[in-house]
Amino acid sequence: MPPGQQRHAGSTERPSLEGFPADLGGAGKSELLELAHRFSVDFIRLQFTDILGVNKNVEVPRSQFEKALDGEIMFDGSSIEGFVRIEESDMLLKPDLHTFRILPYDDEGGRVARLLCDIYT
Repeated sequence: MPPGQQRHAGSTERPSLEGFPADLGGAGKSELLELAHRFSVDFIRLQFTDILGVNKNVEVPRSQFEKALDGEIMFDGSSIEGFVRIEESDMLLKPDLHTFRILPYDDEGGRVARLLCDIYT
């Protein structure tokens, strides 16, 4: 794709994952945003484990990447079995930035990365 040209979500033209760093130790928000841009990431899955050990996730679009990396994405914990009562349902996802990985396949809507998260009330 020529420099300066925007790629639309769902486009089949994607840069190769060749050159993606094997170790993201010490990477901060700005480095992850640059990687997401460079590798044309369309969505980030904020992954966590429920009380039964089942993987769950909240997926956010590119427009919410900064908010997600800052740990400002909330979800309704009462919708996850065994988490909390409805009165205490607002849960906050705090990502571990060192766990950022781009999934090696594309979803229907575009390229997806993931971050493992801790949950706070």
